[in-house]
Amino acid sequence: MLKLVIVSMLAVLERFPGLKIVSAENDIGWAGSYIQRLDHTMRKHGPRYNIDLPMMPSDYFHRNVFCTFMEDEAGLRIWDVIGAQNLLWSNDYPHFDSTWPHSQEVTARQFQGVPDHVKAMILAGNVKSLYHIN
Repeated sequence: MLKLVIVSMLAVLERFPGLKIVSAENDIGWAGSYIQRLDHTMRKHGPRYNIDLPMMPSDYFHRNVFCTFMEDEAGLRIWDVIGAQNLLWSNDYPHFDSTWPHSQEVTARQFQGVPDHVKAMILAGNVKSLYHIN
């Protein structure tokens, strides 16, 4: 059943290439493993089930899916697997789990070692692009 759901989702993304999906409030650590598992499953089982899509699942993910996070240092360490262009940092203000009023300290800590251009994308550039904000 899960394979049917995943294949159906990929077919929708193939049919509607401009569709954007945002995974909010789930952090990002899961995404790298999920992307790799989708590709593995497609390579191993796609031919058996006659799944004929022009791109790999990771390609659809990188084109159509965005993931938000507040404090997920482990997930941020694999930004290159998930795709820097797919990550959106948030602080979830005013909720009690928010990083506010310590957002600058939180981002300074978890973005250590992340290249400045990637940090700029994740902290502001990607959300501007996704939501067409000047």
